[in-house]
Amino acid sequence: SLTIYKEHLMTKILSISLIFILSLSAVDIPTAQVIKHNFGQKVALNAKVIQLSNAKQSIMSLVSGHIEKYYVGPGEQVKAGQKIALIESIMLSQMTADYIALKKQYIAVQENYDAAASLYKKGMTSMQEVNLQSITKNAMSAQISALQSQLYTLGVNPHQLKKASANYILYAHSDGIVSTLLQPLHSVIGEDTGIISIVKDQAYYVESYVPLKYANQVKIGQKIVLHLSGQDVVSHVRQVLPELDEA
Repeated sequence: SLTIYKEHLMTKILSISLIFILSLSAVDIPTAQVIKHNFGQKVALNAKVIQLSNAKQSIMSLVSGHIEKYYVGPGEQVKAGQKIALIESIMLSQMTADYIALKKQYIAVQENYDAAASLYKKGMTSMQEVNLQSITKNAMSAQISALQSQLYTLGVNPHQLKKASANYILYAHSDGIVSTLLQPLHSVIGEDTGIISIVKDQAYYVESYVPLKYANQVKIGQKIVLHLSGQDVVSHVRQVLPELDEA
């Protein structure tokens, strides 16, 4: 019975195949003209990756203190304005405390000046007393303005201060890739100390010498595949220099 079943199955397969071939003969199959493409030749070259001299920048701390935390690590992409590090700074704590204290003192000084001006109008005090209160008020106002300017430079909004703070946040100045953490975590730093090195985007180019027999075939815009650290980086020819490496 197995042999009969196989023969029956083969008969059905042959019948289906015959029907399929007959149906194909009745259908117009569209054809297209074959177009020949010249894909060129792939040439392997040795190349060197060169970093632009102005591509790397060090982000400096504007205050002395203790590096409490890094928000980024080597190799990470960062954007301008992104948090880089948290620094605990006694210097910043003192500045914010002085600012809050001066703001409170200024209220009292302003009240004293207003009172002296009012008494002067009533003939109950001298112009000398009014001038003295005015000088005190203006001197304190100048101190407050100077501290405001310094706090803004450090990225601290003085109008949002409710209490003294030692937390200084360091931000990235431009887009790029973190190259190196210049200071160990929890290290003590001074003012104008480099904390992190960042390499700007588009900061590298590839330089390679092409054998003379291919020199005339190199065109602007041609694709280059760079095998770098186990990865394929796709680039393109941007500039052709007709110089010969005599060595």
